Amino acid sequence: MQRLELPKIAWRMKDRAFFTEATKRLRDRHVYDDTLWSYAVLHRDPAATREYLEHQDGFLAQCGAFLQSRLVDIDPVERKAYQHVELDPLVHQRAHQLGSQRRIGNRDLAQQYGALMNILGYKPQLASEDWIATTYYFLLQDRVEDALAAFAKVQQNEVTEQLQYDYLAAYLCFYTADTGKARRIAERYRDYPVAHWNKRFGQIRQQLDEIDGKAVPSTEPTGDSLAATAPSLEMLLDGKTVRLSHKNLAQCEVRYYPVDVEFAFSAQPFASSDRSAAAYVQPILSQQIGLAATTAETAFELPAQFHNKNVLVEVRAAGLVRSQTFFANALAVRFLESYGQVAVSEAGGNKPLPKTYVKVFARLPNGQVRFHKDGYTDLRGRFDYASLSDDPNRGATRYAVLVMHEQRGAVIRELDPPTR
Repeated sequence: MQRLELPKIAWRMKDRAFFTEATKRLRDRHVYDDTLWSYAVLHRDPAATREYLEHQDGFLAQCGAFLQSRLVDIDPVERKAYQHVELDPLVHQRAHQLGSQRRIGNRDLAQQYGALMNILGYKPQLASEDWIATTYYFLLQDRVEDALAAFAKVQQNEVTEQLQYDYLAAYLCFYTADTGKARRIAERYRDYPVAHWNKRFGQIRQQLDEIDGKAVPSTEPTGDSLAATAPSLEMLLDGKTVRLSHKNLAQCEVRYYPVDVEFAFSAQPFASSDRSAAAYVQPILSQQIGLAATTAETAFELPAQFHNKNVLVEVRAAGLVRSQTFFANALAVRFLESYGQVAVSEAGGNKPLPKTYVKVFARLPNGQVRFHKDGYTDLRGRFDYASLSDDPNRGATRYAVLVMHEQRGAVIRELDPPTR
Protein backbone atom coordinates (compact mmCIF):
# COMPACT_ATOMS: atom_id res chain seq x y z
CA MET A 1 0.00 0.00 0.00
CA GLN A 2 2.83 2.38 0.75
CA ARG A 3 4.10 2.05 -2.84
CA LEU A 4 0.80 3.03 -4.43
CA GLU A 5 0.23 6.59 -5.65
CA LEU A 6 -3.28 6.84 -4.25
CA PRO A 7 -4.08 10.35 -5.59
CA LYS A 8 -4.22 8.79 -9.08
CA ILE A 9 -7.69 7.45 -8.21
CA ALA A 10 -8.92 10.80 -6.95
CA TRP A 11 -11.06 11.29 -10.10
CA ARG A 12 -13.10 8.25 -9.02
CA MET A 13 -13.77 9.69 -5.53
CA LYS A 14 -16.57 11.88 -6.86
CA ASP A 15 -18.66 8.74 -6.89
CA ARG A 16 -20.18 8.39 -3.41
CA ALA A 17 -20.23 4.60 -3.41
CA PHE A 18 -16.63 4.37 -4.62
CA PHE A 19 -15.53 6.96 -2.01
CA THR A 20 -17.22 5.05 0.81
CA GLU A 21 -15.75 1.68 -0.18
CA ALA A 22 -12.25 3.03 -0.90
CA THR A 23 -11.91 4.92 2.39
CA LYS A 24 -13.25 1.90 4.28
CA ARG A 25 -10.65 -0.42 2.77
CA LEU A 26 -7.85 2.07 3.33
CA ARG A 27 -9.00 2.74 6.88
CA ASP A 28 -9.00 -1.01 7.64
CA ARG A 29 -5.34 -1.05 6.56
CA HIS A 30 -4.49 2.06 8.62
CA VAL A 31 -3.76 4.07 5.47
CA TYR A 32 -4.69 7.72 5.08
CA ASP A 33 -4.35 9.97 2.06
CA ASP A 34 -5.11 13.65 2.31
CA THR A 35 -6.34 14.06 -1.27
CA LEU A 36 -8.77 11.13 -1.13
CA TRP A 37 -10.22 12.10 2.23
CA SER A 38 -10.82 15.66 1.08
CA TYR A 39 -13.79 14.36 -0.92
CA ALA A 40 -15.56 13.82 2.41
CA VAL A 41 -16.46 17.51 2.32
CA LEU A 42 -18.04 17.07 -1.12
CA HIS A 43 -20.10 14.09 0.04
CA ARG A 44 -20.96 15.69 3.40
CA ASP A 45 -19.69 12.63 5.26
CA PRO A 46 -19.27 13.75 8.94
CA ALA A 47 -17.05 10.86 10.07
CA ALA A 48 -14.66 11.08 7.13
CA THR A 49 -14.70 14.88 7.26
CA ARG A 50 -13.64 14.67 10.91
CA GLU A 51 -10.73 12.43 9.92
CA TYR A 52 -9.77 14.84 7.15
CA LEU A 53 -9.93 17.96 9.32
CA GLU A 54 -7.86 16.36 12.06
CA HIS A 55 -4.93 16.38 9.60
CA GLN A 56 -5.33 20.03 8.54
CA ASP A 57 -2.95 21.69 10.97
CA GLY A 58 -2.70 24.92 9.00
CA PHE A 59 -6.45 25.37 8.77
CA LEU A 60 -7.12 24.44 12.40
CA ALA A 61 -4.46 26.90 13.56
CA GLN A 62 -6.80 29.63 12.31
CA CYS A 63 -9.78 28.29 14.26
CA GLY A 64 -8.67 29.20 17.77
CA ALA A 65 -6.93 27.43 20.64
CA PHE A 66 -9.88 25.24 21.63
CA LEU A 67 -13.00 23.99 19.86
CA GLN A 68 -15.59 21.25 20.26
CA SER A 69 -17.87 20.61 17.29
CA ARG A 70 -19.54 17.86 15.32
CA LEU A 71 -16.84 17.90 12.66
CA VAL A 72 -13.67 18.52 14.66
CA ASP A 73 -12.32 18.94 18.19
CA ILE A 74 -9.32 21.16 18.78
CA ASP A 75 -7.52 20.02 21.91
CA PRO A 76 -4.28 22.04 22.31
CA VAL A 77 -2.65 19.29 24.36
CA GLU A 78 -3.40 16.52 21.86
CA ARG A 79 -2.32 18.76 18.98
CA LYS A 80 0.88 19.60 20.87
CA ALA A 81 0.10 23.32 20.82
CA TYR A 82 0.18 23.51 24.64
CA GLN A 83 1.89 21.47 27.31
CA HIS A 84 1.41 21.59 31.06
CA VAL A 85 4.83 22.20 32.59
CA GLU A 86 6.16 22.14 36.13
CA LEU A 87 8.19 25.20 37.06
CA ASP A 88 10.61 24.18 39.80
CA PRO A 89 12.24 25.75 41.66
CA LEU A 90 10.22 28.96 41.56
CA VAL A 91 10.83 31.64 44.19
CA HIS A 92 9.22 35.04 43.82
CA GLN A 93 10.76 38.38 44.63
CA ARG A 94 7.65 40.03 46.11
CA ALA A 95 4.84 38.70 48.24
CA HIS A 96 2.43 41.56 47.45
CA GLN A 97 1.10 43.05 44.24
CA LEU A 98 3.11 46.07 43.16
CA GLY A 99 1.07 48.84 41.56
CA SER A 100 -2.46 48.74 40.19
CA GLN A 101 -1.83 45.86 37.78
CA ARG A 102 -0.67 42.36 38.63
CA ARG A 103 2.66 41.53 37.00
CA ILE A 104 4.42 38.18 36.83
CA GLY A 105 8.14 38.68 37.30
CA ASN A 106 9.21 35.25 36.05
CA ARG A 107 9.22 35.23 32.24
CA ASP A 108 8.62 31.48 31.87
CA LEU A 109 5.68 31.56 34.26
CA ALA A 110 4.21 34.61 32.53
CA GLN A 111 4.34 32.88 29.14
CA GLN A 112 2.88 29.63 30.46
CA TYR A 113 0.09 31.35 32.37
CA GLY A 114 -0.75 33.55 29.37
CA ALA A 115 -0.99 30.46 27.12
CA LEU A 116 -3.35 28.77 29.59
CA MET A 117 -5.57 31.85 29.87
CA ASN A 118 -5.74 32.06 26.05
CA ILE A 119 -6.98 28.46 25.85
CA LEU A 120 -9.52 28.86 28.64
CA GLY A 121 -10.85 31.97 26.93
CA TYR A 122 -12.14 29.80 24.06
CA LYS A 123 -14.10 27.49 26.35
CA PRO A 124 -17.80 28.18 26.99
CA GLN A 125 -17.48 26.67 30.47
CA LEU A 126 -14.52 25.50 32.54
CA ALA A 127 -14.37 21.85 33.57
CA SER A 128 -12.81 20.45 36.73
CA GLU A 129 -9.65 19.64 34.74
CA ASP A 130 -9.37 23.34 33.89
CA TRP A 131 -9.90 24.48 37.49
CA ILE A 132 -7.22 22.13 38.82
CA ALA A 133 -4.71 23.52 36.29
CA THR A 134 -5.77 27.06 37.17
CA THR A 135 -5.26 26.29 40.88
CA TYR A 136 -1.69 25.19 40.16
CA TYR A 137 -0.77 28.33 38.24
CA PHE A 138 -2.42 30.57 40.84
CA LEU A 139 -0.23 28.92 43.50
CA LEU A 140 2.86 29.53 41.38
CA GLN A 141 1.99 33.23 41.55
CA ASP A 142 1.37 33.17 45.34
CA ARG A 143 -2.29 34.04 44.65
CA VAL A 144 -3.44 31.86 47.51
CA GLU A 145 -6.98 33.18 47.89
CA ASP A 146 -7.60 32.77 44.17
CA ALA A 147 -6.14 29.26 44.30
CA LEU A 148 -8.41 28.25 47.18
CA ALA A 149 -11.45 29.60 45.33
CA ALA A 150 -10.46 27.79 42.11
CA PHE A 151 -9.80 24.49 43.89
CA ALA A 152 -13.22 24.65 45.55
CA LYS A 153 -14.75 24.40 42.04
CA VAL A 154 -12.98 21.13 41.27
CA GLN A 155 -15.23 18.06 41.46
CA GLN A 156 -12.91 15.27 42.52
CA ASN A 157 -14.92 12.56 40.77
CA GLU A 158 -14.55 14.44 37.46
CA VAL A 159 -10.74 14.50 37.32
CA THR A 160 -8.53 11.62 36.27
CA GLU A 161 -5.48 13.07 38.05
CA GLN A 162 -6.47 11.86 41.51
CA LEU A 163 -2.88 11.88 42.80
CA GLN A 164 -2.34 15.47 41.67
CA TYR A 165 -5.69 16.42 43.20
CA ASP A 166 -4.64 14.94 46.55
CA TYR A 167 -1.29 16.70 46.44
CA LEU A 168 -2.90 20.09 45.79
CA ALA A 169 -5.44 19.42 48.54
CA ALA A 170 -2.65 18.62 51.03
CA TYR A 171 -0.56 21.58 49.85
CA LEU A 172 -3.45 24.01 50.31
CA CYS A 173 -3.94 22.74 53.86
CA PHE A 174 -0.77 24.61 54.79
CA TYR A 175 -2.59 27.85 53.99
CA THR A 176 -5.82 26.90 55.79
CA ALA A 177 -3.87 25.46 58.78
CA ASP A 178 -5.73 22.15 58.42
CA THR A 179 -2.67 20.07 59.23
CA GLY A 180 -4.77 17.06 60.22
CA LYS A 181 -6.24 16.75 56.74
CA ALA A 182 -2.81 17.25 55.16
CA ARG A 183 -1.37 14.41 57.23
CA ARG A 184 -4.26 12.05 56.40
CA ILE A 185 -3.69 12.65 52.69
CA ALA A 186 0.10 12.38 52.86
CA GLU A 187 -0.01 9.13 54.85
CA ARG A 188 -1.92 7.43 52.02
CA TYR A 189 1.13 7.92 49.80
CA ARG A 190 3.81 6.84 52.26
CA ASP A 191 4.75 3.80 50.16
CA TYR A 192 3.83 5.19 46.76
CA PRO A 193 6.04 3.46 44.13
CA VAL A 194 6.77 6.53 41.95
CA ALA A 195 9.85 8.17 43.50
CA HIS A 196 8.97 11.73 42.42
CA TRP A 197 5.60 11.72 44.14
CA ASN A 198 6.77 9.64 47.09
CA LYS A 199 9.34 12.36 47.77
CA ARG A 200 6.78 15.16 47.46
CA PHE A 201 4.35 13.62 49.93
CA GLY A 202 7.32 12.77 52.15
CA GLN A 203 8.23 16.46 52.24
CA ILE A 204 4.67 17.23 53.33
CA ARG A 205 4.93 14.75 56.20
CA GLN A 206 8.33 16.15 57.13
CA GLN A 207 7.03 19.70 57.35
CA LEU A 208 4.04 18.49 59.39
CA ASP A 209 6.44 16.75 61.79
CA GLU A 210 8.43 19.95 62.13
CA ILE A 211 5.24 21.93 62.81
CA ASP A 212 4.38 19.43 65.54
CA GLY A 213 7.85 19.82 67.05
CA LYS A 214 9.05 16.34 66.09
CA ALA A 215 12.66 15.63 65.17
CA VAL A 216 13.38 15.70 61.45
CA PRO A 217 15.37 12.65 60.21
CA SER A 218 18.85 13.70 59.12
CA THR A 219 18.85 11.07 56.36
CA GLU A 220 16.20 12.86 54.31
CA PRO A 221 18.12 14.38 51.35
CA THR A 222 16.20 17.65 51.10
CA GLY A 223 17.29 21.24 51.65
CA ASP A 224 14.71 21.74 54.38
CA SER A 225 15.74 18.65 56.32
CA LEU A 226 19.43 19.53 56.00
CA ALA A 227 18.66 23.02 57.23
CA ALA A 228 16.75 21.53 60.16
CA THR A 229 19.87 19.61 61.26
CA ALA A 230 22.27 22.54 60.83
CA PRO A 231 23.64 24.18 64.01
CA SER A 232 22.00 27.48 64.89
CA LEU A 233 22.59 29.97 67.66
CA GLU A 234 20.93 33.24 68.68
CA MET A 235 21.23 35.42 71.74
CA LEU A 236 18.96 37.79 73.64
CA LEU A 237 20.04 40.04 76.52
CA ASP A 238 17.11 40.29 78.92
CA GLY A 239 18.24 42.59 81.70
CA LYS A 240 20.95 40.68 83.55
CA THR A 241 19.97 37.40 81.90
CA VAL A 242 21.50 35.98 78.74
CA ARG A 243 19.08 33.80 76.79
CA LEU A 244 20.48 31.51 74.13
CA SER A 245 18.26 30.02 71.47
CA HIS A 246 20.10 27.08 69.96
CA LYS A 247 19.76 23.87 68.04
CA ASN A 248 22.12 21.01 67.21
CA LEU A 249 24.83 22.36 69.54
CA ALA A 250 26.36 20.71 72.63
CA GLN A 251 28.24 23.70 74.09
CA CYS A 252 29.31 27.25 73.41
CA GLU A 253 31.94 29.74 74.58
CA VAL A 254 30.77 33.02 76.10
CA ARG A 255 33.15 35.98 76.02
CA TYR A 256 32.66 39.27 77.82
CA TYR A 257 34.13 42.49 76.43
CA PRO A 258 34.14 45.93 77.98
CA VAL A 259 32.17 48.15 75.63
CA ASP A 260 33.78 51.23 74.14
CA VAL A 261 32.61 53.29 71.21
CA GLU A 262 35.09 51.94 68.72
CA PHE A 263 34.39 48.29 69.47
CA ALA A 264 30.61 48.81 69.63
CA PHE A 265 30.82 50.51 66.23
CA SER A 266 32.79 47.60 64.80
CA ALA A 267 30.40 45.07 66.30
CA GLN A 268 27.26 46.67 64.85
CA PRO A 269 26.06 44.66 61.82
CA PHE A 270 25.26 47.70 59.68
CA ALA A 271 28.25 49.73 60.80
CA SER A 272 30.99 47.37 59.69
CA SER A 273 31.28 44.41 57.38
CA ASP A 274 34.64 43.40 58.91
CA ARG A 275 33.82 41.09 61.80
CA SER A 276 37.47 40.27 62.35
CA ALA A 277 37.80 43.49 64.36
CA ALA A 278 36.61 41.60 67.43
CA ALA A 279 39.68 39.42 67.29
CA TYR A 280 41.90 42.35 68.28
CA VAL A 281 40.05 42.95 71.55
CA GLN A 282 40.84 40.59 74.41
CA PRO A 283 37.84 39.46 76.47
CA ILE A 284 38.17 40.03 80.20
CA LEU A 285 36.30 36.79 80.92
CA SER A 286 35.49 33.59 79.00
CA GLN A 287 33.11 30.82 80.00
CA GLN A 288 32.16 27.41 78.59
CA ILE A 289 28.41 26.80 78.71
CA GLY A 290 26.85 23.39 78.11
CA LEU A 291 23.74 23.32 75.89
CA ALA A 292 21.15 20.62 76.47
CA ALA A 293 19.89 18.78 73.40
CA THR A 294 16.40 18.37 74.90
CA THR A 295 15.64 22.09 75.00
CA ALA A 296 15.91 24.89 72.47
CA GLU A 297 16.78 27.58 75.01
CA THR A 298 19.43 28.02 77.68
CA ALA A 299 19.47 30.97 80.09
CA PHE A 300 22.11 32.13 82.57
CA GLU A 301 22.84 35.24 84.59
CA LEU A 302 25.61 37.66 83.78
CA PRO A 303 28.55 37.35 86.20
CA ALA A 304 28.15 39.64 89.17
CA GLN A 305 31.16 41.73 88.12
CA PHE A 306 29.22 42.97 85.08
CA HIS A 307 25.95 43.79 86.80
CA ASN A 308 26.78 47.46 86.87
CA LYS A 309 28.86 47.67 83.70
CA ASN A 310 28.22 47.91 80.00
CA VAL A 311 29.51 44.75 78.39
CA LEU A 312 29.29 43.08 75.05
CA VAL A 313 28.48 39.41 75.35
CA GLU A 314 29.86 37.33 72.50
CA VAL A 315 28.77 33.70 72.05
CA ARG A 316 30.76 31.30 69.84
CA ALA A 317 29.86 27.76 68.83
CA ALA A 318 30.50 25.59 65.75
CA GLY A 319 31.91 28.54 63.86
CA LEU A 320 28.91 30.74 64.69
CA VAL A 321 29.51 34.08 66.40
CA ARG A 322 26.74 36.16 67.98
CA SER A 323 27.83 39.55 69.26
CA GLN A 324 25.27 41.95 67.93
CA THR A 325 22.80 44.29 69.53
CA PHE A 326 19.27 42.91 69.74
CA PHE A 327 16.07 44.94 69.82
CA ALA A 328 13.83 44.39 72.82
CA ASN A 329 11.46 41.81 71.46
CA ALA A 330 9.42 38.72 72.21
CA LEU A 331 10.67 36.78 69.22
CA ALA A 332 12.96 33.78 69.13
CA VAL A 333 14.70 34.12 65.77
CA ARG A 334 17.16 31.55 64.44
CA PHE A 335 19.08 32.24 61.24
CA LEU A 336 20.19 29.12 59.35
CA GLU A 337 22.89 30.98 57.45
CA SER A 338 24.27 28.06 55.46
CA TYR A 339 20.88 27.54 53.85
CA GLY A 340 19.59 31.12 53.73
CA GLN A 341 16.64 30.42 56.03
CA VAL A 342 15.22 32.04 59.14
CA ALA A 343 13.08 30.30 61.77
CA VAL A 344 10.81 32.38 64.00
CA SER A 345 9.08 31.12 67.14
CA GLU A 346 7.69 32.45 70.38
CA ALA A 347 10.33 33.50 72.88
CA GLY A 348 10.66 30.95 75.65
CA GLY A 349 8.95 28.19 73.67
CA ASN A 350 9.03 26.08 70.53
CA LYS A 351 5.73 27.26 69.02
CA PRO A 352 6.40 28.56 65.49
CA LEU A 353 5.16 32.00 64.50
CA PRO A 354 3.64 31.83 61.00
CA LYS A 355 2.71 34.95 59.02
CA THR A 356 5.69 36.87 60.41
CA TYR A 357 6.81 39.42 57.83
CA VAL A 358 10.38 39.21 56.50
CA LYS A 359 11.96 41.83 54.24
CA VAL A 360 15.43 41.51 52.72
CA PHE A 361 17.85 43.94 51.07
CA ALA A 362 21.03 42.87 49.28
CA ARG A 363 24.39 44.63 49.13
CA LEU A 364 26.12 44.12 45.77
CA PRO A 365 29.89 43.98 45.21
CA ASN A 366 29.87 47.58 43.98
CA GLY A 367 28.36 48.71 47.28
CA GLN A 368 24.89 49.29 45.88
CA VAL A 369 22.01 48.29 48.18
CA ARG A 370 18.91 46.89 46.48
CA PHE A 371 15.63 45.33 47.51
CA HIS A 372 15.93 41.54 47.36
CA LYS A 373 12.61 39.96 48.41
CA ASP A 374 9.94 39.88 51.08
CA GLY A 375 7.32 37.46 52.31
CA TYR A 376 5.91 35.70 55.34
CA THR A 377 6.97 32.72 57.42
CA ASP A 378 5.07 29.47 56.81
CA LEU A 379 3.30 27.32 59.40
CA ARG A 380 6.71 26.15 60.65
CA GLY A 381 7.76 29.76 61.22
CA ARG A 382 10.32 29.34 58.41
CA PHE A 383 11.22 31.65 55.51
CA ASP A 384 13.86 31.37 52.80
CA TYR A 385 15.37 34.85 52.69
CA ALA A 386 18.01 34.24 50.01
CA SER A 387 16.62 32.08 47.17
CA LEU A 388 15.12 33.84 44.19
CA SER A 389 14.30 32.73 40.65
CA ASP A 390 15.98 34.89 38.01
CA ASP A 391 17.88 36.56 40.85
CA PRO A 392 18.65 40.18 39.87
CA ASN A 393 20.96 40.41 42.89
CA ARG A 394 23.09 37.39 42.04
CA GLY A 395 26.54 37.74 43.57
CA ALA A 396 25.36 39.78 46.57
CA THR A 397 27.99 40.05 49.29
CA ARG A 398 25.64 40.67 52.23
CA TYR A 399 21.98 40.46 53.14
CA ALA A 400 20.19 42.75 55.60
CA VAL A 401 17.17 40.92 56.99
CA LEU A 402 14.25 42.45 58.87
CA VAL A 403 11.98 40.06 60.80
CA MET A 404 8.87 41.87 62.01
CA HIS A 405 5.84 40.67 63.95
CA GLU A 406 2.93 43.02 64.58
CA GLN A 407 2.62 42.15 68.27
CA ARG A 408 6.08 40.83 69.13
CA GLY A 409 8.50 43.38 67.76
CA ALA A 410 11.35 43.05 65.27
CA VAL A 411 14.90 41.78 64.74
CA ILE A 412 17.38 43.08 62.18
CA ARG A 413 20.45 41.14 61.11
CA GLU A 414 23.12 41.42 58.43
CA LEU A 415 24.19 38.05 57.05
CA ASP A 416 26.64 36.52 54.62
CA PRO A 417 25.22 34.77 51.51
CA PRO A 418 24.35 31.12 52.16
CA THR A 419 27.01 28.56 51.32
CA ARG A 420 24.51 25.98 50.05
